Amino acid sequence: MSSDTIFEAILKSLPEAALPEIPNRFLAPRQILIVEGYTLISAGYQPSITDPGSKSLYSIRLHGKPSPSSNVTAGYIHFVDRMDLKPPTWVAERSEINIWMDMRGMKQILMQAEHSTRYLWRGEFANGHVYADLHSVP
Repeated sequence: MSSDTIFEAILKSLPEAALPEIPNRFLAPRQILIVEGYTLISAGYQPSITDPGSKSLYSIRLHGKPSPSSNVTAGYIHFVDRMDLKPPTWVAERSEINIWMDMRGMKQILMQAEHSTRYLWRGEFANGHVYADLHSVP
C-alpha cells in the first residue's frame, strides 16, 4: 500500500469520531506520522549525582514518513506510572512527537505496533487542549 493511499485512509478515519467535541478547532497544524517501523527502548539510569536513586525508562520509538502537511519524522511513546503522565509534546527542532502513556497500556501499544497500518498524530487546540494518539489497523 502506498503512503498516499495510507494517508487518504488516515484522513477518512481521523476527524470527528476520534476527537472530543472541542470548540476553536486546531490552533496549529496537526502533525501526522505514517509509521513504517519501531524500536523498543528499555533503560536504567541515575538522574543526577544529587539524586542517587535508580530509575527506569520504557519507550517505543516510532519512525516513518510525515503526511504531506506535516514535518514529523519520529515519535516516542514513553510508558510511565500514571502519576508521571504529561501532556503530549511537539519538538519542532527534532521533528518529533512525545506521548506519555500509562504503563498499564504497554501491551495494547505493543500489539498496535505489529499492525500493518499505523499512524501517530498530535494536535493542539485554541482552548489549550492537546491531543495525541496512535491509530492502527491489523
